[in-house]
Amino acid sequence: MTPRPARPPLAMLLLQRGRWLDRVMTARLHARGWPKLTSAQSLVFASLHPESTPLAVLTERLGTTRQSTHELVTGLVKLGLISLVPDQDDPRRRSIELTPNGRRLARQAATIFAELERHLADQLGSDRLELLRDTLTAEWEPPQNTAP
Repeated sequence: MTPRPARPPLAMLLLQRGRWLDRVMTARLHARGWPKLTSAQSLVFASLHPESTPLAVLTERLGTTRQSTHELVTGLVKLGLISLVPDQDDPRRRSIELTPNGRRLARQAATIFAELERHLADQLGSDRLELLRDTLTAEWEPPQNTAP
């Protein structure tokens, strides 16, 4: 009997599939005339609230340093996709808002993601795709600390 090949860890599979979705989405946006976004810039968009997101909240969501977040935000400001504005609750802080162009890009990205989901439903089957969605939206508790 031939041994079964080693299966990649689940974390690697999730990461690879997430990157696949991001690559296809950014390539399709670029084909529609939008600037080529990096994976990090794409993640910024996915982390923004549609109305306004405090810069500190974005930094926490991204899990990066303030400096790294600022560099990403500066690049997207230069592309005209987001703007930095004084925070409504504390004018000393800044928040990020989508510009009209940024809102158009976000709408097109949502359309592309819907197209990709239809593609995956055709390729994998609707039932499997719904099972995947249910699995990924279930509550996952962190493991208990078993250290002595």
